[in-house]
Amino acid sequence: MLSRAALVVGLCVAGLASAIFAGYKLGTRRPAAGKASASDGDLGLDEFRRELRELRESNVRLQEQIFRMAADLRAPSKSAAAEERRLADAANDRGPPQVSPKALETMRAGQEIIDRALVAGTWTEADRDKIHVIMATAPIEARKELVKSLIDVGNSGRLKFRLIGPPF
Repeated sequence: MLSRAALVVGLCVAGLASAIFAGYKLGTRRPAAGKASASDGDLGLDEFRRELRELRESNVRLQEQIFRMAADLRAPSKSAAAEERRLADAANDRGPPQVSPKALETMRAGQEIIDRALVAGTWTEADRDKIHVIMATAPIEARKELVKSLIDVGNSGRLKFRLIGPPF
């Protein structure tokens, strides 16, 4: 994405630089030696108008190219959103996610620690150390469930945190 954006910016800068340089060239052009005549003023003006018209046409082409590239930059975000919707729909079609046996075992062990702390009414450093051991080997879905459970219990006010540092 960044490289396309950089390309668009580069094209803008290049277009501006070429227009400025062309204008500079037009303003400093001198007739060739030995070709001066009475109608040089008219010829110079015609040549200037022709080159100015060419620059305008070139500028229009550059702008069109920049607009196309900008549209291309926006297009992947639309397709990415469509892909996310497709994946979400596919996940909904599959039903609830399946939990592995190891995750179930880990969640049971962690929930026992949380339940014992609930009976005591406090969450201590020892409880945190026990849950650390379990979470170190737990699959990600089990970790999420244990953290969610502990946060829910803590927010309900049924558990007092009596430790220094984070609860898990």
